[in-house]
Amino acid sequence: MKEVKIGLIGCGGMGAGLVKRVATVDGVKIVATADPDAEAGERVAKEFGAKAYTDYADLLRHPGVEAVIVASPPFAHAEETIAAAQAGKHVFCEKPMAPTVAECEQMIAACEKAGVKLMIGQVLRYYPNWWKIISLVRSGDFGQPIGVVVTRIGGGFGAANRPWRESKEQSGGLLMEINAHELDFMRCICGEADSVFANMGLWRQPKTILADQCFVMIHYRSGASGVLHSSHASALGESSGMVLCEKGTIRYGGGFSGKIQCAWFDKDTEEISLEDIKKEDPVREETRRFVEAVQKDEPVPITGTDGKRAVELAEAAYLSYERGEPVKLPLTENIDLAV
Repeated sequence: MKEVKIGLIGCGGMGAGLVKRVATVDGVKIVATADPDAEAGERVAKEFGAKAYTDYADLLRHPGVEAVIVASPPFAHAEETIAAAQAGKHVFCEKPMAPTVAECEQMIAACEKAGVKLMIGQVLRYYPNWWKIISLVRSGDFGQPIGVVVTRIGGGFGAANRPWRESKEQSGGLLMEINAHELDFMRCICGEADSVFANMGLWRQPKTILADQCFVMIHYRSGASGVLHSSHASALGESSGMVLCEKGTIRYGGGFSGKIQCAWFDKDTEEISLEDIKKEDPVREETRRFVEAVQKDEPVPITGTDGKRAVELAEAAYLSYERGEPVKLPLTENIDLAV
């Protein structure tokens, strides 16, 4: 198996978790890290016998680096991804892809121009609950999806010691930094969106993040409808959802634990325990698939366009809230593709 030498840009908790999983994949060698926090970079580098840098530009010049994992805060993703592409490196970029559609377009254009691969870390697709539901819908056993309702609520945005999370411009706000996952899942079920209408409010969090409770309604080109309830202003936490299809309905509660209920109009209801779904660790799976795409020169499973679509849905929701009216998609006008 071809060896892939990887550099990690961003050595916080997310970056450390990603690199620990990808290091277990056959043919991977972690050779360099980069983080402005020298201590964080050194800590991760020491674990893998890698070279630590404080400037990602130095990492991109490190001998032999073929691919990078970009796990810095969202506002840095575009700059670092574009620089990596121009240096000829394949890129795995954490979600959200970037805080704006314009930046996503620039990242895609840079990678296409350089002929390098770009994969986005929409890892929720590989967690047992959501992976199984996507598989059930795509099996056709439930017929055409006609609607999806998703709830993800809790009591805090987790901005402590991460001031960039308090800024919509730097984090993308709640709908990108957190709900890029749910927006991507809903798109996997219902396809491409046609329009978005949203109502939001700010109740408990700093005013700089725009809103801490969001109700987002999405109309899809297929005719299906979707509703996302996202909140960090709830004293009770919940992760649940329901997929309505022509022949039946799928419901989940608990998110990362519990059961999936499957009901049909013409046969008995079934339950699937998440404990019975045996599959690879989700983070290892997403990074393994990226590595294998590089090794085999094959397409990545979650593309830059996939990442952009989740950002686009969130950006459209913010625009809808500000304008007080539905926003049509795609959001492609007046985007500067120069890189």
